[in-house]
Amino acid sequence: MTLAMIDTHMHLWDPAVLRYGWMEPSSRFNCRFGAAEFAAASHGLPVSRAVFVQCDATDALAEVLWVSEQAALDQRIAGIVAFAPVDQGDAVRAHLKALSAYPLVKGVRWNVQDQPETVMADKTFRAGIRAVADYNYVFDLCIRAHQLPATTDLVRACPNVRFVLDHLGKPDIKAGQLDPWRSHLSDLAALPNVVCKLSGLVTEADHAAWSIHDLRPFVNHMINVFGPDRVLWGSDWPIVLHVSDYRRWCETTEALLGWLDPATRQRLLHDNAIKVYRLS
Repeated sequence: MTLAMIDTHMHLWDPAVLRYGWMEPSSRFNCRFGAAEFAAASHGLPVSRAVFVQCDATDALAEVLWVSEQAALDQRIAGIVAFAPVDQGDAVRAHLKALSAYPLVKGVRWNVQDQPETVMADKTFRAGIRAVADYNYVFDLCIRAHQLPATTDLVRACPNVRFVLDHLGKPDIKAGQLDPWRSHLSDLAALPNVVCKLSGLVTEADHAAWSIHDLRPFVNHMINVFGPDRVLWGSDWPIVLHVSDYRRWCETTEALLGWLDPATRQRLLHDNAIKVYRLS
């Protein structure tokens, strides 16, 4: 692997420092995944920079502070997508102002995937989303495939906000269910203020027997409808460890993009991330 890569979707956490309500005490992930562990996982791979994505720590600002400290240990950590309570509407501005004290914060996220679709049509929620643009942040969308139509309505209603769709909208790769995901993603991609991450796919596939052939039709469609200038790459590390180590996912990505010329692959793997997340 020779092309430089920017990982736009990685996580870090330390349950000895912060609390995470979703973390089960018996989970294999109930341990530290910090800068040192990320460096070990990505060792020998051409990953030049990385963007941390929030992990729903109970103290969101403390999470940003801790990750900023981790970035001092691994200077490849060049951006943070922090939590922001956009469900509070205009009241979210106080939190966004607090985030502005941390120069690594480039975007925010509020997990939609386990919420009813109606939340995205809520006037208060949309007011909170629109406030994000005033702070020059992008908004990461973590949703499930059935929420794509509601997501498209949200993105259309907030034209001044720049959105990033995580994990292709989590299609059911295990079942090979291309439709209606395929048409719904096309509808979303028709809007100019959203880009898509090539990330999180193997965890939506058959954990015991996934192959590149399972992923290829989903990835090809995503590239065809978003185009090479609106696609980013991410590892979803360490969540990806459910089914793959870091290197295998990088090599799988390289194979999935092998039909593209090197300059186009470089945009998807590296250049687009700099523009979307305003990385130095």
